[in-house]
Amino acid sequence: METWLQLSPYWVTEDRLVSADRFELWGFVIVASSDGGSASLYNQRSAEEEALIGTYKALANSPTVVMFPRGVELSRGLFVDIGSNMTGVLILGAPIFEPA
Repeated sequence: METWLQLSPYWVTEDRLVSADRFELWGFVIVASSDGGSASLYNQRSAEEEALIGTYKALANSPTVVMFPRGVELSRGLFVDIGSNMTGVLILGAPIFEPA
């Protein structure tokens, strides 16, 4: 069965469930308000250690950019946990829908 997606930006400034469905992650930008700000991304609907994709840090005035050459499929959704000293995280991706 064919799937389709529409790439969208998601600006996350607090702990948030970005998608409860399958999600294709193309990249993200971590923006810190001071040095050492961090955010964690999870292939899950909540912050559970087993589903941790990674914890990423940024310096103030120097965003950390992570882009993938092709989308990464997250089978259980996407949850973003915003740590201290963070301005936000820009997620680039889309929920994956099966056509009817």
